[in-house]
Amino acid sequence: MNVTGPLIAFVFVSDHRRILGVRRSTVFVALPVLLGLSIALPTGTGTPLAIGLGATLALGAIWSAVRRRGYTRFVGEPGARPREEAGDLKVEEQVALRATGRFSLHRREDDLLLLSATLWRVAVGDHVIMVAAGNGRYRYEFITRGSLVAVRAGRLLFGARPPTTLAVTFRSSWGPAFAAAENVYTVGRGEPPTPVEKTVYLSFVDEDERDRVWLSLLR
Repeated sequence: MNVTGPLIAFVFVSDHRRILGVRRSTVFVALPVLLGLSIALPTGTGTPLAIGLGATLALGAIWSAVRRRGYTRFVGEPGARPREEAGDLKVEEQVALRATGRFSLHRREDDLLLLSATLWRVAVGDHVIMVAAGNGRYRYEFITRGSLVAVRAGRLLFGARPPTTLAVTFRSSWGPAFAAAENVYTVGRGEPPTPVEKTVYLSFVDEDERDRVWLSLLR
């Protein structure tokens, strides 16, 4: 059994839930050293405290590593290809999925994890991803024609059942960094910012929907 997905999910939940106002992760990480201290004080031996401190440092390292990766780990499927018989997306046809990565409004961006999203293709060939960020708020990303770098199929390790996922790498010209410069270059002063390469993860309930989106992006 692969424990990576459940471990990542556990770290994420513990970082975003609180016990009496304290993050659960703080309690979990500190627990070994607190237990070691509670044993060391009555007995007068430092061994339990040393063991507890070592365990706390190890847990802290695990938590830090998972956080640095944005609570995600994508495992690709080498050689995977979309099935042509899955068909293509029609213009304005919407596909429900879950999105992970950095998505933005014009002047704000957020790192989102497996949130409900909708993808569709517009007439000129661009793709729009709209992510429900809660409380009626939405974040977006746009994959324009010619901006696609790579699409890889695989699994996003999160929880006991990692979803089938596309890792979509492209050059983005959307987000606060571009909004800040927009008023400058639109009036003829300076050059527009260079697009930045980024990757978002699109997760699906079944492979048919995945392949239809995959084919549409490639075309």
